[in-house]
Amino acid sequence: MNMFERDWVPSTTISIPCGVYFDVVRVSADLGAGALRLLGEDVGPVLANPLARVVYFIFDLGIIPPGSWAVQGTCLMRPNARISIPPAGVMAGKDVHWVVPPSGETWALDPDDLKEALAGRQPSQRERRSRAARTRTRQAIPRPLVPSPGKSWTKRS
Repeated sequence: MNMFERDWVPSTTISIPCGVYFDVVRVSADLGAGALRLLGEDVGPVLANPLARVVYFIFDLGIIPPGSWAVQGTCLMRPNARISIPPAGVMAGKDVHWVVPPSGETWALDPDDLKEALAGRQPSQRERRSRAARTRTRQAIPRPLVPSPGKSWTKRS
């Protein structure tokens, strides 16, 4: 599977609700850039919105238990809050774009690793490998998106 094969990645930019296909942590652009430098390339899907000056770290659905995210300057997006998802090839520009595009590989980032990076600490590679293994075992397979007449997008049954 390559970056274009995630079922929830559209061919045109659309608005998708959080908490249906994935969980999202919103971070200020400056804080997010620092975290990305510490985490390196193996972080899973990450979006940037230059106009709003935010970065969105996208996680496997349900990996962040409700009420467990309390990191200053960040926000676990509430269920049904909508974010714009561009096509996988949109990697730059003034609008929402991928900093790290989605891939068919596992969701590489564990929430604890992001917390460490946001605090200015680089998670050790050993800890990251251990957490990534746990993340892979919890991985859910999102259902494909299909258009509904008069609606935006819904899960396919």
